[in-house]
Amino acid sequence: MSGHAAQPLWLGTLSLRPDLADLTRWTDVERGAVQAHFEALQAQEREGRLVIAGRSQDMEAENRLAEDTMGIVLFHAANREEAESIMQADPAVRAGVMRYQLRSFTIAVARAGLAGEEA
Repeated sequence: MSGHAAQPLWLGTLSLRPDLADLTRWTDVERGAVQAHFEALQAQEREGRLVIAGRSQDMEAENRLAEDTMGIVLFHAANREEAESIMQADPAVRAGVMRYQLRSFTIAVARAGLAGEEA
């Protein structure tokens, strides 16, 4: 485990570009950007930076994500500038497939080991 776990936590919320709620409109470009996004998250987990990541699974209809579909990423970064840099470097954000918002975050209650520390 690296020293990332001692750094502050940041919560990134990600949303898809609105036209991509219709899964039939996705091209290889969007699919590739989301695959690269997933691979970047896996790399952050291996570095000890990522705490958890995932997305909502609600659908409005077959092949149509719910309008408020969103993903989260909870990760460690030294400061807001580094956290912003990490979010801006995300392949899906860079490709314009996703937008993000960033908030500082503190875990109040968690299962032991979830944040890399004993709860």
